[in-house]
Amino acid sequence: MTMSPITLPLCNRRPERAPNICGYVFPLCWRCSSIAAGLIIIGALPEKYLMPDTGLLGLGLGACLVAVLDGYLSNATIYGSTNIRRMVTGLGAGLGLGYVLSFFQI
Repeated sequence: MTMSPITLPLCNRRPERAPNICGYVFPLCWRCSSIAAGLIIIGALPEKYLMPDTGLLGLGLGACLVAVLDGYLSNATIYGSTNIRRMVTGLGAGLGLGYVLSFFQI
């Protein structure tokens, strides 16, 4: 059985947790949309701004960990994450993941 990328279990795709612009609800939640935005921002930066730095590598990995913990805690406990928190942690994770990928030149 083949699955399209939109049905993979990476995003909860709940309308109340997704960006809503002029009545159009995005197919991804705030966190996943922000991760994609962060990756796009890092991809658009000139290479001279992505110099290898182990301190920034740790910061990038830490930003990814914060988003993972926020997602896990909001699913596994009574801790409730807000859309603003999802957007901020997702953007941080996208920027961090983009930096990690550029650090290892992937």
